[in-house]
Amino acid sequence: MWEASGHVANFTDPMVDCRQCKARYRVDVLLEELSLKKKKEILRTLDPAAFAGQLQDQTVIDEFTRRVSADDVIANVIQTMVTCPNCGNKNTFTEAANST
Repeated sequence: MWEASGHVANFTDPMVDCRQCKARYRVDVLLEELSLKKKKEILRTLDPAAFAGQLQDQTVIDEFTRRVSADDVIANVIQTMVTCPNCGNKNTFTEAANST
């Protein structure tokens, strides 16, 4: 039914695979499920001066969403700062590819 209506052609969610355990994740879901603590850590890595000290939770959420929205920033964050939820390894994700 989805194919007949043309909806399948419109689904292009970027996906990454863990090279270690072979788990596959949608990039948006992987980033959304990061803990608040991890989001703070990533923001401090991206811009240490702007995010030093105490931060309100909503500020972290808003700034993370704003700053981690460009494809090149997302790729850098996924490749270097996010651990695989399945196996816990870091630096094991493939580059994001669109999945249909």
